Amino acid sequence: MEADTNQNGWIEYVEWLRVSKDRKTLMVNENLKAAFDFFDKNKDGKISKDEIRRVFEEGNVLIDEEVAMSIIQQMDKNCDN
Repeated sequence: MEADTNQNGWIEYVEWLRVSKDRKTLMVNENLKAAFDFFDKNKDGKISKDEIRRVFEEGNVLIDEEVAMSIIQQMDKNCDN
């Protein structure tokens, strides 16, 4: 992996900062699609509040429905939920 400059198998904080400075590297369509697919657990082409909650729960972070809905509202530019 290109970000792992010291080749230790992990992306360390300094390495992450170095890569994240180049937004073009992070925001290419392939990376955006991978991030979307990560949240789209049922693969229906949409991200629901339940899927957002599930992703957070998988990381041992519990969020309530209100927080999940707030995330959707911030990202849902065409207001179709």
